[in-house]
Amino acid sequence: MFLLAIWVAPLLAGQEAELKLWKRNKYLYGPCGHCSYFQGFYIGRDRSDFTEYSLYNMDGYYTAELTGPAETAVTLYGRRNFVEDHGYLVIVKEDDRLVEVLDLEAFPNEKWTSVPATKISGAYRSYLKAYPLFARSVASVAWKNNAH
Repeated sequence: MFLLAIWVAPLLAGQEAELKLWKRNKYLYGPCGHCSYFQGFYIGRDRSDFTEYSLYNMDGYYTAELTGPAETAVTLYGRRNFVEDHGYLVIVKEDDRLVEVLDLEAFPNEKWTSVPATKISGAYRSYLKAYPLFARSVASVAWKNNAH
């Protein structure tokens, strides 16, 4: 058992923050949406284009779960290569709890918004540059983008 702990600990230490983008479709997965698929992104591993995954071409919209310590920040872009002209969403964690964002378009346009903690989600700040159907077209992810 001790050897297992020595082997697993370094793996977990390098994965302290993760973004899960869930692709949901209420008509295919039921009203709860828990039977949907997700794509995981680990801190420090920006993805300029993840459209090669079959998840991208599935019908539906994205929701997000973000883990990690307070001040973990990630930006979701509506186009490949971190291009901002199809919208983007910045999420910054304010505590160590899991952050769950069920509607990526539910924020005021071009304004920082503080979202308090709830029973199912930790507190976070968000900044949305709105674009039509943004939640359906997220195509690149960057960690801790300080440009916004």
